[in-house]
Amino acid sequence: MIQSARVAPTESVAERARARSLWGPELGAALRAEPDLTAIDLSGADLDGADLSGLTLFKARLAGASLRGATLDGAELTGADLRGADLERASARRVGLGHARLGEVRAFEADLTGATLSGADLGGASFHCAVLEGASLREADVTGADLRAAHLRGAEL
Repeated sequence: MIQSARVAPTESVAERARARSLWGPELGAALRAEPDLTAIDLSGADLDGADLSGLTLFKARLAGASLRGATLDGAELTGADLRGADLERASARRVGLGHARLGEVRAFEADLTGATLSGADLGGASFHCAVLEGASLREADVTGADLRAAHLRGAEL
């Protein structure tokens, strides 16, 4: 008589990120292999130095995540929750952040050239010394946002 083997379910990439068994560039590589990242929960994840360029992360939850030095060029994060995330020195050129929640984000010296932030909530976010040249901030809520020394040439406000 042949018995069927029971395979233990594997942890998802998001579960491994929350358990801190997957982080940084390795987490970025694992995300590239995921077929659907819609509404993925990466709250508090360590994505420092990860390459997320070109990924589609619609409505992803990245609240409190660390994305220091990460590459998000051309990524699509429409409707994502990044409240309290750290984007220090991240490259997020042409990133789609329309209607995203970015309250209390720290984006010191981040490059958001050509980013779409239309309708986003930037309340209390810090973009000190960030590059927002050519970015679209139409209908974005910038109440309490720190844009001191930010480069805003050609930005749509």
